[in-house]
Amino acid sequence: MRTRAASFLILLPAIVASLVFVYGFIAWTGFASITGWDQIRALKHFLPDFPVVGLENYASLFSTPRFWPNDLVNNAVFTVGFVGFSLTLGVMLAILLD
Repeated sequence: MRTRAASFLILLPAIVASLVFVYGFIAWTGFASITGWDQIRALKHFLPDFPVVGLENYASLFSTPRFWPNDLVNNAVFTVGFVGFSLTLGVMLAILLD
């Protein structure tokens, strides 16, 4: 029982850091995506306001003509290239270690 508690205490900082820096920022990004947050306007006031606009930002994004052909293709190419490079590098390093 004592080793289980020690193991948990050793892992606790990593768990807290993951919760804050991964899931906390994912939640913040989701919140910011449904608000009319304006950084320039926020700099003029001491406390910024975050008017909730719902899915209006997404409707605006999907109705932009440039989004469908250019941005999606760029995103797909970057994702496939990054994942492919990461997997290739990981396998090569694993082979070198073996």
